[in-house]
Amino acid sequence: MTGQGGLCREDLIVLDLLGQIWGDAYDIGVRDDGAWWCQHKNGTSGAHTAASPGKLHTMINAEQVARLHRFREQHPGVSIYTGLGYWQATIPQANGETVITRYRLRELLDKLGTLVEPAAARTPGQPEGSD
Repeated sequence: MTGQGGLCREDLIVLDLLGQIWGDAYDIGVRDDGAWWCQHKNGTSGAHTAASPGKLHTMINAEQVARLHRFREQHPGVSIYTGLGYWQATIPQANGETVITRYRLRELLDKLGTLVEPAAARTPGQPEGSD
């Protein structure tokens, strides 16, 4: 997190909270002109700006929802759903299924990215994660 000069106490608290929630995946800060910004640490996109921390949080969430849609298109055999305070995915396997649970959508998608091979690499009709 950067860009903390001249912020009021409440903004510093919000900046800290956003950093706790998203800081492992995003650089987050406030520009001198008061605009809040974030940039994904993996370098996949440029910086995004918003007029308030709430709008910045909404933008980050929207990016994760778009990521969810892309994943579902690429892996139609994987079921992803949400419960009360968690996200869960079910990956069909040749001998049953694997269930992954995470509290944040980003964490679930990150984990799925390490477990599920691209659909193009599979033989048609082959379940996710099968050899």
